[in-house]
Amino acid sequence: MLRMEGLDGSTVRPDELSSFAADFEDFMEQSDDLMDNRIHNVPLTMYIAARRRGVKIMLDGIPGDNVVSQGMGYIAFLMRAGKWRTAVSEAVGISRIYDPYRPLWETLYKSARAAFAPAWGRWLWRNIHPRNKPSEAIKDSIIDPGFAQRVDVLGRLETRRRNTHPTPPTTIREAQFDSLNAPYITAALERYDRVAAIYSIETRHPFMDRRLVEFCLALPWTKKVHRGFSKVVLREVTAGLIPEEVRSTPYCQHIGRFFSHAWFTLRQEYIEDTVNNHLRPEYV
Repeated sequence: MLRMEGLDGSTVRPDELSSFAADFEDFMEQSDDLMDNRIHNVPLTMYIAARRRGVKIMLDGIPGDNVVSQGMGYIAFLMRAGKWRTAVSEAVGISRIYDPYRPLWETLYKSARAAFAPAWGRWLWRNIHPRNKPSEAIKDSIIDPGFAQRVDVLGRLETRRRNTHPTPPTTIREAQFDSLNAPYITAALERYDRVAAIYSIETRHPFMDRRLVEFCLALPWTKKVHRGFSKVVLREVTAGLIPEEVRSTPYCQHIGRFFSHAWFTLRQEYIEDTVNNHLRPEYV
């Protein structure tokens, strides 16, 4: 991408973050929402780099995965519709690209279970299996049990679980609609906007254009995923516009963990001081 004509790009490597330490202090001092700290890796670095370049407006790809692609659960819907050959073909593609070491039968089994398990069976699994109980979510956490009870953490988690999929989707399109209508998308947009504003950056989200969302929702599922390849329609419309090796890559490498590790290393003394001297025992 950086070799494209007319593109004036900027790059930042994890081992260069020490030069960003002073800018990072702005984030630590002005961030009021604890959850904002979850995007301290790549997005935070981009906003700092953009401010240094004098950029005022940034376009991002949120939530492109929800708009121009489809979650991997679509195989279950194909099975439910009786499209077994297509389901197997898609499962082969997914296994080949994303999980070549997992047996194909396991992917097909999980999809078939999701497709044909009765409603009472799914309810039983969600409410009886220990791993799915809200109480298990805080059992081994650092949250003090007394504090968790006072603020009703279990009730909050249960409400979140009920609101995630109040009515299970019956078609691939309904499943995508649910993902587009999920509360976490609104929360994510607000979070990115807040953090960017700390560095005087205005974020804009082209994939959230209503006309584009409605258009992509109306597309057949084969224009979103096909034999393991996601964002099919986006790959098609960018032919000739971006390098072919970028357009045809099956998936992107997530570099967030490398930046997270670099930020944590850079702020190790601050983290240790917070943990040792500022945590209140009535909460943890």
